[in-house]
Amino acid sequence: MTISLILRCCAVAFGLNALIAQAGPLKLEVVPNTFHTGERAFVTIFVEKSQMDAEVLSGPFYLRVPIGSTLSYVGHNNNGWSCDVDATNVVECVWSGTLSSVQMEAPYVRLTLAAPPDALPGTLTSQVTIESDQVSLPEPLVCVASPSDTGCAQMSITVEPSSLSIRQWGTVGSQVDQAGPVAAWLSPWRHGARVSVVLEPENIGYDSNNSPVQFQFLVPHGISWVDAAGLPNWTCAAEPAGADTLLTCTTPYLPHLVNAWMSVRFDVLAGLAIPGPHAIHVRMTNPSQSVDMSECVADPSILGCGRLTFEAAPALEPDIVINAFSNLSGELVAGQQAQLNVEFENIGAATSPATHVKIALPPGMAYQDVSGALPSMSCAASGSAVTGQVVHCTGAGLPSTVQGYVIIRARLDDDVLGPDQLPVVAATDHASSWTSGRLEQCIDSPALPHCAWLEISVRYWCAAQFGADGVFCNDFELLSE
Repeated sequence: MTISLILRCCAVAFGLNALIAQAGPLKLEVVPNTFHTGERAFVTIFVEKSQMDAEVLSGPFYLRVPIGSTLSYVGHNNNGWSCDVDATNVVECVWSGTLSSVQMEAPYVRLTLAAPPDALPGTLTSQVTIESDQVSLPEPLVCVASPSDTGCAQMSITVEPSSLSIRQWGTVGSQVDQAGPVAAWLSPWRHGARVSVVLEPENIGYDSNNSPVQFQFLVPHGISWVDAAGLPNWTCAAEPAGADTLLTCTTPYLPHLVNAWMSVRFDVLAGLAIPGPHAIHVRMTNPSQSVDMSECVADPSILGCGRLTFEAAPALEPDIVINAFSNLSGELVAGQQAQLNVEFENIGAATSPATHVKIALPPGMAYQDVSGALPSMSCAASGSAVTGQVVHCTGAGLPSTVQGYVIIRARLDDDVLGPDQLPVVAATDHASSWTSGRLEQCIDSPALPHCAWLEISVRYWCAAQFGADGVFCNDFELLSE
């Protein structure tokens, strides 16, 4: 009676359409994993009877797995099998159990093999055999694709290179010109700006044995590192490297083919030379992959290297100018309030750090309050109404192309009889704090874009009743009022 053994070696299916040779007592299936350089992978092997019959097949069973000169044997799962490797790099495993209709399958054996970091990518082929003292290998040996019932199956192991690299810097098309570790930033880095670079690190093949993973960035003079975050978590620190800065970011483990990312923020300082070009160089290392920064600077296309180039440009500047300056109250008499409306606009290319309006009131007018503003503004007066107050209004920054206004109320003193034309000067500023001398510029040159000049008409208080020039106003009329 024929007793067959089925040997299944599984990881990735090769298919079941093997060419059937002359049927023998053993059947073998070999399906290895893909290996990556510098890493480990598994081959799992099963042995079983192929027919449900009364025959008993006793061990020991001998499994031989040649792994060639490229791979090395690390160990096995100790699931009832004893395994070792001989001087020719053949893994030999022995199981002393018994196969029968009661126990059709032997315990599986899983071999752990490793590919060295310098292994050449390619396909390794070998012949895996299974036999016992009762079931010998046929002569001549016929080795076919897995699964095989000749006692010998062909095993093909693919070795692929492991790598640490940058999949891309930023968003292709809107931020950078192309994917990959070498790219150019499409827009200039402007003085005073904060640039966020979200790059995508990629690990192909390396497992947790190759940790930690380290990324080093050589940052040029004029660029200051702010912070970094990402998935997985990165710990970063910066140190001087001559005139440049060396930023080192480390993570305990970067998983194989995970969607990792790293956001690194930089401040662009005024010392960054214009126009450039400038470059941030990077090298990526782990215990199996190493490259010097000098090599990466010389050739960023080397595995483990990268480079981001960018141009430099001056900062975009805000520019708040006055569009109109008016007295909404019209002609005044003593004791009345003027509503002074300053309309302004940011015609610059950047949002201003703050919005400032200063109004120089003439002697005889006293600031009361602010009745409306966009953006919201707070106002305060300095100086004396006798000699002339200066009202300073401050608010949040004004975005580019946005218009605003501020309306203040100022009371005309009772002693200002008129008729008269009282000059009022307004000035704007877009700096974070008021620029000294800017209001004085407007007093001297009111035609400047950030300046405006207004004359408030004041009439004698009884002129409307007794004539436009008030010539009929006298003491008797005052008493009769």
